[in-house]
Amino acid sequence: KDKKEKDTVDDDDSDWEFDEDLQVRGHGGRLQRLLNYDLLCFAISTSLLIILEGLRFHRTVAVFDSHSVNKHMQSWQFRATLYWARVFYSLLALPFTIFNIPVFQTILTHTIPTGFNRRGAVVTYVLPPMPRDKEPKPFTSLASSSDREALAAS
Repeated sequence: KDKKEKDTVDDDDSDWEFDEDLQVRGHGGRLQRLLNYDLLCFAISTSLLIILEGLRFHRTVAVFDSHSVNKHMQSWQFRATLYWARVFYSLLALPFTIFNIPVFQTILTHTIPTGFNRRGAVVTYVLPPMPRDKEPKPFTSLASSSDREALAAS
């Protein structure tokens, strides 16, 4: 057989398909590529930091011990290199900015905002209630006084 055999799941109207390597195909899984991209960006920026600091450490420190590594990591040069590695990682993460736009976030992830209640259960996010005024404002209407009395009596 040229093509891999496919099995379908017999659950309620599922469109999931599995090939013989148990790779899921069908609905979902589109964010996996972005997560893999993010992992690659993190690895590249971390490697950049390690390479740059390794070169500088090799030039400036003769003995490799915990005290010299600790002193090296507290220097302003290390902090500057760390800053630029973080800037580099942030620039590589620009494709994720679309998820900060509320409309696109809902469309792309098919999720609803959730939060935790006081007992720790995950619940739908609800805005806190508006603060009430200390004294309610009097209601004025265009109804006649007899209509207001009839409404108050009922």
